[in-house]
Amino acid sequence: MSDELRDAAEDAQQRAELAVEATRDPAQYRSTLTTAAEVELAGQVKLRNVLLDEAQESERALRAELTKAQGEGDALRTALTNLMALIDEGVLVRDISRDVESSWHMRMLGLVKVLAEARAALGEAT
Repeated sequence: MSDELRDAAEDAQQRAELAVEATRDPAQYRSTLTTAAEVELAGQVKLRNVLLDEAQESERALRAELTKAQGEGDALRTALTNLMALIDEGVLVRDISRDVESSWHMRMLGLVKVLAEARAALGEAT
């Protein structure tokens, strides 16, 4: 007889014995079932508590990361705002000495595009 069949036979025998006991003492049988249900419920409650603890820890970690990212975003926004202010004030100026070169204006289009994108991003962020 294989182990699986032996286990199944033992399990069936235990169930038969419980059924016989239930006919002799129904209160005892209900008590056995109640205890088994309580053990199962306790296991489920423990698992739920473990999962809840893990979820709360994950939430705390995510909130910490979000706070850090918000602080970094604020610092970058401030730095970009200050840089754009320096450009607006004329402190940072473009070198016009190479404007006479034939391809120089094409290279400046990239700079103008980047500055326009930075100004637009600042406008959206505030």
